[in-house]
Amino acid sequence: MLKICAFLTFMATTAIVPAVSWAQAHDHGSAPAQSAPATNPGNSWRQIEENLRNLTDAIRLGDMTSVSSYVHAMSRATDDLVAANIHNEVKPQEEDHLVASLENLKEAVDGLVQANETGDKAAIEQAVSHVAGAITLTRIDVPPGLLERISGAAVRAEIVNTPMLTKGQESTVTLRLKSAVSGKPLTPAELMEVHTEKVHALIIDPQLKDYTHAHPVAIDVPGEYTFAFTPQTDCTYRLWADVTPVKGTQEYAVVDIPGKEGCGTLAIDKTEIATATADGFTVNLKLPEAALTIGKAEELSFEITNAAGEAVTGLEPLMGAYAHVVGFYDDNRTIAHMHPMGAEPKASDDRGQSPIKVHFKPERDGFVKLYMQIQLEGKIHVFPFGVTVQ
Repeated sequence: MLKICAFLTFMATTAIVPAVSWAQAHDHGSAPAQSAPATNPGNSWRQIEENLRNLTDAIRLGDMTSVSSYVHAMSRATDDLVAANIHNEVKPQEEDHLVASLENLKEAVDGLVQANETGDKAAIEQAVSHVAGAITLTRIDVPPGLLERISGAAVRAEIVNTPMLTKGQESTVTLRLKSAVSGKPLTPAELMEVHTEKVHALIIDPQLKDYTHAHPVAIDVPGEYTFAFTPQTDCTYRLWADVTPVKGTQEYAVVDIPGKEGCGTLAIDKTEIATATADGFTVNLKLPEAALTIGKAEELSFEITNAAGEAVTGLEPLMGAYAHVVGFYDDNRTIAHMHPMGAEPKASDDRGQSPIKVHFKPERDGFVKLYMQIQLEGKIHVFPFGVTVQ
């Protein structure tokens, strides 16, 4: 198991940019950016890595009831990756190595499926170790940028020089951004400023309870950016780096920040929440009469009142808007980032008022945890909500 944990620590700190989905861009409710099909090679590779992490967490926590689902999900993703014939995309001299590597990975995963059928924990642990080694070799044999190029991603994110997260302790995180194809670092000059920042880091724990919106700042090392945050769990957190390359379009580069504990198997509380209170303010979320459904744009209205029950009128500019709304789907792969409809603040003394309305066009079904941020008298307030998409 020590080998598995060491491998997972490595994998959690370096991630290809998956073919992630997102429901809104920075244009106040316009059509969502294109997301790649669920079976593209980049997405299949990410699912292999993610299910390995979840599988290892389940074994470590003694949760053998969920092992089978992770094993079969990994097997399906491996079959999809092999069927994608990515060896056709490489140079002739690289093809044999890549084909052999993928065959080795398929054999290791097939062995895991067989071990799982026996129900023997020791056999499953040994098979997981073999799969971890095969994944490492495949990553070496896949030419840099290939999976990213096929999946249409332009940015790759990595976490470097960062200690394991510990609950309640502030951690300085170093985020490295690269071109997914060339591998060259992405400096601030190569990123557009969007809503007053070059990089927006949207950070969430696996149970969607602890959300942080940070703005990594560039350091002396080209392509590296740092920020500090204090996790409220020991879990591995997912970071979505919201960036727009000067020679590209808005993109979310996803990477995990390794935690002291995996927490990958803990359940998400899917309670629907329409009212949230924080710091003496209350926000009521008004949903459309009809149920939220995939692909149908709807208006969400957030009514904000103070302790006296009065509508708030002094919303201050926050990152170039009067509010920010971020939604995390329960698949841990899909995100929505929305801004208010209507006029944006032009000056620091401009003020907005309740209600705040946004367009939400769900990308997929399931539970979505929404976080709304506003600023009043120089302080940022965060309000959590929960909705279900049918």
